[in-house]
Amino acid sequence: MLPELLKKKSFFFHLYKIDKQIAEQYRAMPCPFCGDRLYCANYFRKPRGEPDGFPKEYFKRFSLCCGNQDCRHRVIPPSCRFMGRKFYWFPVIISVVSDIQGSILETGKFDPSGYLDISRNTLKKWLNFLQH
Repeated sequence: MLPELLKKKSFFFHLYKIDKQIAEQYRAMPCPFCGDRLYCANYFRKPRGEPDGFPKEYFKRFSLCCGNQDCRHRVIPPSCRFMGRKFYWFPVIISVVSDIQGSILETGKFDPSGYLDISRNTLKKWLNFLQH
């Protein structure tokens, strides 16, 4: 099962602060494509697996966009909360996969029951993705 830490909003608040600091560091740098200034181009995600009553602000994905009209490339800083285009929070994915791998080592079986209504195929994809 998911650790108690993932059920606390304060954990996700700290991850949000880390992501915000990383985005601010990236914003201070020039565009890697043309050298012009970067501007905020944040957007909201709809990941699954968060605790109840989650603040909407935590769903914001920090993103930057070049100000040069000829460039306009998007720069997406690394994140502690989001894993590419996956539909679940990154800490949830890591927690579930590590729990499954521990269970497989102990029992030799893969039992996907009780994981946030996550399909068996999704769990297999996560395992394969993180093993490579």
